[in-house]
Amino acid sequence: MYNNDTTYVSNGLTFNRFLAKSFGVMAIGIFITAIIALFSFPLLLQIIVRFGMIGILLVYGAQIGLTFFFSSRLMTMKKSTAYLCFFIYCAISGLTFSTIPLYYDGATIGIALFMTAVMFGCMAFIGLTTKMDFTRMTPYLAVGLMAIIILTLVNQLFIHSSTTALMIDYVVIIIFLVMIAHDMQILRSLYSQISYDESMTTKVAVYGAFSIYLDFINIFIRILSILGRSNNDN
Repeated sequence: MYNNDTTYVSNGLTFNRFLAKSFGVMAIGIFITAIIALFSFPLLLQIIVRFGMIGILLVYGAQIGLTFFFSSRLMTMKKSTAYLCFFIYCAISGLTFSTIPLYYDGATIGIALFMTAVMFGCMAFIGLTTKMDFTRMTPYLAVGLMAIIILTLVNQLFIHSSTTALMIDYVVIIIFLVMIAHDMQILRSLYSQISYDESMTTKVAVYGAFSIYLDFINIFIRILSILGRSNNDN
């Protein structure tokens, strides 16, 4: 049942509790990433020294592998396994982000986090309250992300244009802002299908945390890049 206060009632979690769980798990994941990013740079150096580029590829490969494992096994894995996969992913992300404090000061990082949080909150609210169907944008968002990946590679390998890099940053922010509203509506749709099962709603809530965590992190990194570039120009 769906009430006017946007609270679903079922034998499992209410929709508000379901969302609260997703946001809470995401917040814990961001905290884990931040803590490991602050203190794991020596470990990243050891991996680079010992294994070279193979070590870096293994780290990124582990992230990709966890993503596929999480997506494909969600329905059959235990709740504890879902939590474990997400938190391991966040920890590995912290390792890959451990170079950030070397390039950006604390004030810049703090401003980027604040801006990201405000944008995230606004788009999450829009996604949950608007009548506009963001889920119809799925194929366009996928094509946009693929185009950005290709353009980024071309720019890094051949063009080396700071203007193009700045343009890419802004486009990525726009894409992931839309993704936030999109993911909110996807979560609402998924909840309506499995709300009778508290165990399943918990696992989907964790998967939702993973989705919006990726949205948050991608926006944060691009805002940080823009702010860093602006500071260097001044």
